[in-house]
Amino acid sequence: MLLAGIQLASGAYSQARQNYIRVLQQDPGYDSVVDGIRAAEKGAFEEILNAASAAFAAGDLPLIGDYLEQAAAIYPSSLSGFP
Repeated sequence: MLLAGIQLASGAYSQARQNYIRVLQQDPGYDSVVDGIRAAEKGAFEEILNAASAAFAAGDLPLIGDYLEQAAAIYPSSLSGFP
């Protein structure tokens, strides 16, 4: 839990998310982890969309697809309107 908090504070959102999820899997009753997961998911999602935007500006379509798949894994319903 401490490592995830440090990662979140330092902007390592994807890693923080993974560690928060790991803590929650080990102790499903650890309610305070949920806030950390939400913050990490939001940060990771924004990071991924920024990277997708940069890939779009560079014209790298395959990389855009990779980033959007990563974003969809965080918030599956966020991209549900696309085929």
